[in-house]
Amino acid sequence: MNDLNPTTFATALVLMSTATITTLAEDAVQWTEAESGNGHWYQFIFLPGDCIDICEQQANAMGASLATIQSDGENAFVDSLIPDYNGWYSVGRIGAYQDENAPSPSSGWNWITGEPWKYTAWSPHGNQPNDGGDEPHIVIYSSDHTGPHAGWHDNTNSCGVLNELGWIIEWSADCNNDGIVDYGQILDGTLVDTDQNGVPDWCDSCTGDVNGDGTVDAADLGALLALWGTNGNSSPRADANQDGTVDAADLGLLLGYWGDCP
Repeated sequence: MNDLNPTTFATALVLMSTATITTLAEDAVQWTEAESGNGHWYQFIFLPGDCIDICEQQANAMGASLATIQSDGENAFVDSLIPDYNGWYSVGRIGAYQDENAPSPSSGWNWITGEPWKYTAWSPHGNQPNDGGDEPHIVIYSSDHTGPHAGWHDNTNSCGVLNELGWIIEWSADCNNDGIVDYGQILDGTLVDTDQNGVPDWCDSCTGDVNGDGTVDAADLGALLALWGTNGNSSPRADANQDGTVDAADLGLLLGYWGDCP
């Protein structure tokens, strides 16, 4: 990879103080349907310099995942979230990695979430990707701040870096199947997230387990039917999709999760 400076990105970050770069993390922003988006929420955030699988676990602990990109529109939106910090350091990592034995720089790429690999936005600078297995991660150079270097670059992995690295994370979960990403409903107070893990409290429990005993069975079915047409009253788990009414949609979810909870 041909960086804007002979010093590698990872080494350069080590030279920057944690206190300085941590303050540059941005708030989460939604790519709205009004913008022809997918309704997901994204955030530029600094995570410790661990391997990509550990960083994914850290994102998961916030109810998110490392960002995956599937279209020009999504790529442009994610690109716009990368802040301008210290000139050419305007970069963000995404949830992509390359197989260790990939036969060429452009082959063997995967999304950490297991989604199909069908979209790329490689930078023309340096004929990206250009380094095969030695640079198994992807860094986005910001269009706003890096000029001709903008776009995706293959880069060194994140393992063992002595400072934090900038990543883009993404919230997409809709555990109550109401068509709205849960994270936004947590932010506006529609869904409660007492433990602040980015997952609505009721989603942390087993869907359909109305009485909370760890099994979805006839007892839960009876409780749901007894609350039919209500909002669940004192048993909010009966309203499995949290749309305000216990009805056929909730019955379908209960039957779909019949048996022991995961």
